Amino acid sequence: MAFKARVYLQRRREIEAKYIGELDVEPRPVRYGRTTFTHAGKTETGRVDAVDPLDWDKTSIVPTIRVVQS
Repeated sequence: MAFKARVYLQRRREIEAKYIGELDVEPRPVRYGRTTFTHAGKTETGRVDAVDPLDWDKTSIVPTIRVVQS
């Protein structure tokens, strides 16, 4: 099942994360968990470094996540 999230992506060797949009991510985004999404026609995978707000799943708020690729 896909979940909507505002995704900031930090690729290898980059210092800052860049906002890439509101995307469908799988599985449910949790801090330090792995996530997968499609961006620009390519499947991307990374570790969720941050989720804001932490209790997003108890509300109808779309979370903002920071995904780090290593």
